[in-house]
Amino acid sequence: MCTVHEQSFALAHQTLDEIVPLAGRSGCVLVIEVCYDLATRPLIELVRSFSDNAVRLSLDVGHAHINERRGGPPADQWVRDAGALLAHLHLQDTDGLYDRHWPPGRGSLNWYALFEALGRHAYEPRLLLELVDTDQIATGAAFLVQRGLVR
Repeated sequence: MCTVHEQSFALAHQTLDEIVPLAGRSGCVLVIEVCYDLATRPLIELVRSFSDNAVRLSLDVGHAHINERRGGPPADQWVRDAGALLAHLHLQDTDGLYDRHWPPGRGSLNWYALFEALGRHAYEPRLLLELVDTDQIATGAAFLVQRGLVR
């Protein structure tokens, strides 16, 4: 009998196996995003199962923060565990209750731990401010710059 993870892997491969080589040949990277995951290993193993650099991980730090309240790992642990598989991060803050998409600094995410984990790797994943109010992009960026987390 197949486990839930085995079934999920089979469905993901059934959906993507024909697309992954096309993506690789065109220079496109397909990312699988952390959504409601309570452990890093299953999703990271799914990304690795494609054995192709065209499939990588996307970390929405707000999703990780919400799941942390449900027993999942914090965003910085996702960074440490994913390593070079991490293609980009959606940067947003939240109170840990809902997917708020607030600018960094407005919620309770531990930005220092996140950027410390990012600083321990030689790779540089793309950082994207993903905010519900696009007028707050400059405010969110300024928060990160003022604290010396980004340039």
